[in-house]
Amino acid sequence: GELANTRLKVLAETLVKDHGWSKNEAGRIWATGPEPLDCNDKSNNSNQPTCLLVDSTYGVQIPQDARENIIEAFKQVVRKGVIVNAPMRGVRFDLMDIKLHSDSVHRRPSSVVPAAMRAMRGAFLMAAPSLMEPMYHVDIRGKSSTLEGVYSILGKRGGTVMDTSSSLSMDVIVASVPVRCAFGLAGDLRGATHGHANCSCVFNGMKRIPEEEEGFVISEARLRKQLDEKVPNVDSFVDKL
Repeated sequence: GELANTRLKVLAETLVKDHGWSKNEAGRIWATGPEPLDCNDKSNNSNQPTCLLVDSTYGVQIPQDARENIIEAFKQVVRKGVIVNAPMRGVRFDLMDIKLHSDSVHRRPSSVVPAAMRAMRGAFLMAAPSLMEPMYHVDIRGKSSTLEGVYSILGKRGGTVMDTSSSLSMDVIVASVPVRCAFGLAGDLRGATHGHANCSCVFNGMKRIPEEEEGFVISEARLRKQLDEKVPNVDSFVDKL
């Protein structure tokens, strides 16, 4: 409670100072998410919450119990996402309007949370979302003139060469490779260079998946996680009266 409020105040001050938010808008942030996988790891920015829930209503009195339930819905939605059951990144949800029953008996979590989750998931799909993936910074080293075969291996794995350097004793190739394409990379590099190449892989942030590959990646991920083959469409979250 108190710690969360303190974090929101610090966030609000940063958004106003560094990102041009108005004080009124920044003060209306209800929650951030998803929660870090490792709450003790403060050094890994990729592990920090990047999604926001903002109260953009005007002239609406929202009871505290309803607010807490909507925040819980937000946390569940950003924790699992919609497309491949993976945490969301960089998504802002704005609560624009709400109609609540005056009797708190009808505002229980079992009623409010599922309804709010459906609204958020539907709104997310309407915003034309894209899929991000983790990337490796790959450092490849070998004796001079022994790394010619590296480039074809990187190309087959969706890698991008970022830098190269050479000396009398060593060649160095620095590349960016999707984590999903990096399994067995070290072995392939050694094989293509007759054992001369040594590589190290370090996590290097997230990158948008190329549009031409997105469909395949989504289908593969949903199959692996035993989800329905197709991503739900917006109509799946629209209540029919």
